[in-house]
Amino acid sequence: ILYVVVLCAFFYFLSGHDDLLETSNHAWLLLGCIRDGQFFHFYEVVMAHQNALYYVNNAHYNILCYLLYALWQLPVFLAAQIGHFAVRESFLLFWSKAVGTAAFGACAVLLKKLALTLGFSDPDAHLAALYFVLDPFAFFAALIMGQYDSLCLVFVLASLLAWRQKRMWQFSLWTGAAMVFKFFPLLLFLPLLVLVEKRPLRCL
Repeated sequence: ILYVVVLCAFFYFLSGHDDLLETSNHAWLLLGCIRDGQFFHFYEVVMAHQNALYYVNNAHYNILCYLLYALWQLPVFLAAQIGHFAVRESFLLFWSKAVGTAAFGACAVLLKKLALTLGFSDPDAHLAALYFVLDPFAFFAALIMGQYDSLCLVFVLASLLAWRQKRMWQFSLWTGAAMVFKFFPLLLFLPLLVLVEKRPLRCL
């Protein structure tokens, strides 16, 4: 287990994608906007680009996405404010990378639970989750590159688990949470909803 932890830590700090750096910096700016009473002007503040932070694109994601990263960055932000010191963007990048990485790990847990509902034995369900984590493309994207599509995926898997267990309200809520990050879960939601619920008004 120690070798696996060391190996994962090595790959974790190996690289970080510019997209994550931008989102990390946008979340940091959001904390500054909240501090300055400019929460509702966040997107305008980012667009003005009157700061030294690196980012090429404006803030295009749902505000809940930035709030999630801002919440994770809050302890660092408070420490910097109290201690009057500057935080390096490279530190923020790898600090923020933990959000997508944690979601990636949660995906594996949910995959195992989903496999169990499909009739897999416990060892086979465990292997299904392990195959997901060790898939070269998934491992590279989440742990090395630092992409955070795992945030959408973890809510999609939670919604599928709720659907398998016929918990339709939870299925709807988890799908809504997934759509904060990407819109494709709607393509899964509608046919799965109709498969279970045949009454049009209740579907609405």
